[in-house]
Amino acid sequence: MGTQLCNEIFPDSPIAVKAALPPAQLKSVQGKPKKTLIRRTVRNYSQVLRRGYQFAFLLLNVWLGG
Repeated sequence: MGTQLCNEIFPDSPIAVKAALPPAQLKSVQGKPKKTLIRRTVRNYSQVLRRGYQFAFLLLNVWLGG
């Protein structure tokens, strides 16, 4: 039936997964420290270039569609 959920497609929530783990594995999941944030010193123009190409592609599609 289309209304039944399958655990392989929709895994259990993270809370249920943590509860199912033995204490030795649970410690390794929770004990990872966060990485520190590193700011770049030079400006990265890749996103500006990417947006430019996307805008040019949009204009091309509008022109071809018209």
